[in-house]
Amino acid sequence: MNKKLNKEEQEKKKLIWFLWLHDYFHRYYNGQASEKEIQSIKNWNPEKSENTPFEASESQIKNGVEKVWESLSSQYGFGDPARRPIKVFRLQKLMPYAAAVVVMLMTSVTAYQYNTYGTFQSLGCLFSKEMVYQTGKGEVKKFTLPDGSFITLNGNTTLAFVKNEFNDIKREIWLENGEAFFEVTKNPQKRFIVHSQDADVAVKGTSFSVTAYKELHKSSVAVRTGRVEVLRENQKICVLVPSQKVVIDKKKNAVSLSEIETSTIATWRQGNLTLNHSDADELILRMEQHFDIEIIAQPDLLKDMSFSASFEKETSLSNALDIISDIYGIRYTIKNNTVTLYK
Repeated sequence: MNKKLNKEEQEKKKLIWFLWLHDYFHRYYNGQASEKEIQSIKNWNPEKSENTPFEASESQIKNGVEKVWESLSSQYGFGDPARRPIKVFRLQKLMPYAAAVVVMLMTSVTAYQYNTYGTFQSLGCLFSKEMVYQTGKGEVKKFTLPDGSFITLNGNTTLAFVKNEFNDIKREIWLENGEAFFEVTKNPQKRFIVHSQDADVAVKGTSFSVTAYKELHKSSVAVRTGRVEVLRENQKICVLVPSQKVVIDKKKNAVSLSEIETSTIATWRQGNLTLNHSDADELILRMEQHFDIEIIAQPDLLKDMSFSASFEKETSLSNALDIISDIYGIRYTIKNNTVTLYK
């Protein structure tokens, strides 16, 4: 019994560390890291060279990640570092920065274990045989779940489920960040539940989308077919049927229902870009994902604006910007991969 508990505890610790790393890099990429964290990255010189993390060679990057994992393994008993951590959590994209946080990992363990354990335990993410699906910027991928259901992930999305429990015991998914479209195989005996940062969705067999990007202060659920229950803090807030959408506004602590065209749900699956009363944050996020660019906007330029537009897959960046510019009176410049918006 004790051996089993010890093994489970080791797996939980292992996952906690990876979630810490994921959260750390997410905050860094989105400008939410503290000054200390930013400085630790800037000060990292692989092999004591003058290289920045962005200039590191592949061998230097690999060595940096291995050192991080070996340090954690030796101190906290995580096991063989070569087995699977980088593969499962797709940390290869984060390798250039990994060595920068070795010291921070060692000094931050107590606070993070308490904070993160509680957070991700409530999300159900502390499990021993997890499956994590992830997409990068501009990627759209479709996966088949063990019960025959399909999920399509939009860019910058992370989704997880318990492999050794899904379908056999229950059908639960955790959408840690991003956007996904679900086509759920019907099973009246086992509800299909999607947990996200702002709400839970429960269905028996239907198709719907969930948007829950950490960068946005709004999350939403839209139904194409079937019946969907939306819950928050274990309380049912609404039941959606086809052509209905619920939006949860975290800033205003408000919930709103609306009627929509089912044809507008998750159009990103076909490579299209649809903006429906989107605020500035969503406009920038969608444009950056769709065209794989960076957008810099003049302060307060887009404040209080609401954007509605639809662009097909073949629409070029300049054409999309021309349309937005004409409608909303915004000018722009394009340099390399950066778009600057100004009045």
